[in-house]
Amino acid sequence: MFSFLKKRHDEGGTLPPPDLIEIEPTLGCNLRCVMCHVSYMNEKVKSLDLEALRSLSFVRGCHVIIGSVFEPTIHPKFNQLMEQLNRNENKIELITNGTRISKLDAPAVYESDLSIVTFSFDGIRRETYEQIRRNADYDKTLRNILYFRERFLGSNTFFAVNSTIMRKNLEETWETVDFWDHHEFDVVRLIFMVVRDSNPELIRESLYPIKEAAFAILDSVAERIITEKRRISVRAGWYQASPLRSQYPQSFNRDLVTSGNQGTRIVPTPRQDHQLGAAYGMTFPCKSPFTYARVLWDGSVQLCQQFVVGNLLKDSLEDIWYGAAAHKARQLVRAKMDVCKACDYYRYCIESQEVAVTDKAYYVYDKLQPLLDRIDFERGVVM
Repeated sequence: MFSFLKKRHDEGGTLPPPDLIEIEPTLGCNLRCVMCHVSYMNEKVKSLDLEALRSLSFVRGCHVIIGSVFEPTIHPKFNQLMEQLNRNENKIELITNGTRISKLDAPAVYESDLSIVTFSFDGIRRETYEQIRRNADYDKTLRNILYFRERFLGSNTFFAVNSTIMRKNLEETWETVDFWDHHEFDVVRLIFMVVRDSNPELIRESLYPIKEAAFAILDSVAERIITEKRRISVRAGWYQASPLRSQYPQSFNRDLVTSGNQGTRIVPTPRQDHQLGAAYGMTFPCKSPFTYARVLWDGSVQLCQQFVVGNLLKDSLEDIWYGAAAHKARQLVRAKMDVCKACDYYRYCIESQEVAVTDKAYYVYDKLQPLLDRIDFERGVVM
């Protein structure tokens, strides 16, 4: 099927296989985090039929991200999923909340080519963590994560933490970074919470009204990292605008702060590497439709996180990648930039570089943007 398109030249030249595959093996999560839209979903947890991945030999050796929106380790056959990727020699990036990591004590996981492991862990004090990550057991999860990290000491696997920052845990920011540095993690990504809907609790947790205090805390963290020559690095959107950049120019690289410690390991950024950049016919620096594909729990394949161009339970990834639907999607994004503005990647990776962290728009998700002037962050209401 679609064989007549397999060697078809894209307008900019021959189109190679994708460099980056993202797999969402589940629809659902075992936690109900206060800031996450998944917490408000009513759907029953659903899992990917692993038969859908038989054609991944087409992208042998490419970078594969497992989990991004949903929790991948709740898949009932997660170890088999890892085995399948191992046979395909894929470099694997795992993003997980860490609550079920002890159930992955299997050769399929520990012997896989794990390039990056990222744990989502908000705050570092028990009370704060359990208030944010509802249904999680602080002690058990932390024990699981640290045990998993110890299994990979001395390996080439990078370890990262995503920490969503809100009022509730802002004062713990340095404690958080210090803790993960002590346990030989490579980077902490400090992510300002985005208000996704009109939930009063979320609105009141926004850092927007106290953003200056938040910036000062992040600068304090950066300065301690630098002056104490810490091994760990930190990322945050604020660091692209921080006044410390002129004082420590060698320690800042876009949103990344490092100390110059010889033990520092810079964690790769596959999304930026494979999705940001020039592409023929694109009017802004995104090459995602030519380098990236996303596989959902039902076998659907997406380009640009919005165009469904096929299903792996019906066709191979190669046929889908070179198929008519994918070709049409690429033509569409070239012709109409407006369709790209509906993409999360555009919103948070491209447009965010132009939206100042001081702007209210930085703190609010797309659907609330028209209501920006009516949001009262202190009272937690949309007027």
